[in-house]
Amino acid sequence: MKHAVLKMYKLPVPEFISLGRHVVTSMTGNPDFTMPDPPLADMTTALLNLENAYNDALDGAHSKVILVEPLRKTAEGLLARQVNYVDSVAHGDESKMLGAGMQATKDREAVGFLPAPADVRVLHGNNEGEVLVRFDKVAGAKSYTIDYYQNILTVQQLQQANQSQLSTGLQINTALDDAAGLNLSQIHWLHGGVSTKTSHIVTGLRAGARVWIRVAAIGAAGQGTWSDPATKIVE
Repeated sequence: MKHAVLKMYKLPVPEFISLGRHVVTSMTGNPDFTMPDPPLADMTTALLNLENAYNDALDGAHSKVILVEPLRKTAEGLLARQVNYVDSVAHGDESKMLGAGMQATKDREAVGFLPAPADVRVLHGNNEGEVLVRFDKVAGAKSYTIDYYQNILTVQQLQQANQSQLSTGLQINTALDDAAGLNLSQIHWLHGGVSTKTSHIVTGLRAGARVWIRVAAIGAAGQGTWSDPATKIVE
């Protein structure tokens, strides 16, 4: 079966922006893809932010140049998610993939669709509100995309947990997760970044929250299978 793919990772920034906007235009009002994930507005904003930063950095100022790459990684992550969405909806229909502004793998490349990274670990980061994600290398992967979900405890939940005399933050979070009946297959994952290495730091998390992390490899045939989620309490 063919899979959706977007050859974007080695493009110069202006061409990358043009490609991303072509995808947005192709998917706007497209009856084959009625619920783009991520929303097209998010992609438009990310591409505009990247374009503004790139134009500002044309004078070569280091303080401006260093802002471009993180914004590109953000836009790449959103496009990678969109490729995954199109692939799941198209079910091998090349015409639908092309209609979304993407390409389709050749039939012989389908065997290269990558497996999920193994041994995903979530470790405490060096700073408050961040975690370090590590995972095993996947043969044929050009990069990896990382998603996360964090469960924020409310004051009322904390009070209820304290009344139950749970002694540690880990116990509190575990009890509340179990009580909530959290279904990881139905939650809304957030994009945590793209990495060319087998480790990545996810930032902007809330201390005391439980975070789940999943990782997928990206290769010639597009994005592969998501790993099983790994979890940690954020410090």
